[in-house]
Amino acid sequence: MSILVLAGHHETALIVLAGIIVTALAAYFVTVLRTLRRREEHSRREQAERARTLSLHDPETMLRNRPSFQQEAVNFIQRCSRNRTRFDLFYGTLRVEGDDTQAMKVVAGRLQQLARPQDFLARYGRFEFALLRMREPMEDAPSLLRDQLLAACTLPMEIDGQRIQPQAHVGCGTFPDDGQSPRQLLMAAARTANIPADARLPKTRKLRHIAA
Repeated sequence: MSILVLAGHHETALIVLAGIIVTALAAYFVTVLRTLRRREEHSRREQAERARTLSLHDPETMLRNRPSFQQEAVNFIQRCSRNRTRFDLFYGTLRVEGDDTQAMKVVAGRLQQLARPQDFLARYGRFEFALLRMREPMEDAPSLLRDQLLAACTLPMEIDGQRIQPQAHVGCGTFPDDGQSPRQLLMAAARTANIPADARLPKTRKLRHIAA
């Protein structure tokens, strides 16, 4: 009789143990599934953020691209219209012989060093850049920054052992003095840069495309 009791107790213990193991395994798999889901969600968010970043930036220089610049120019106009303040739009073109892609990367790095945190710097075209800067209440005319941007573009550089001397034009349009739309400000900046309206830069469209 005692043997049967012991056997019964042993069987009960095995059942309890099996239940504990099954519960532990179930909890483990639930934890694993939750972890996998979190990783998948994190991966999807990262991919979405990466796609958004690429859609707003030039892939070669990682400056902001033309569509995002046009939208930000509208934002600047709306903000300054509300606050009755001013901002400057700088537009520049670059002419270079040789590896123009690498040269544009070098120039982009130089321009980023001149930009303030609140500025908006973009690659507007293959050989073009644009920068938005809020005008401080007591700040002088933007000629100083225009000269600095021009110097950054025309400073000699060495690429693959070859010395390159870029040529550039930089102009500025001020809101609201020179225009009240991105198109008007860009055209004003192009005029002050002394770029002929029918000028043709290497592998680019005519200048009037800047307002397109």
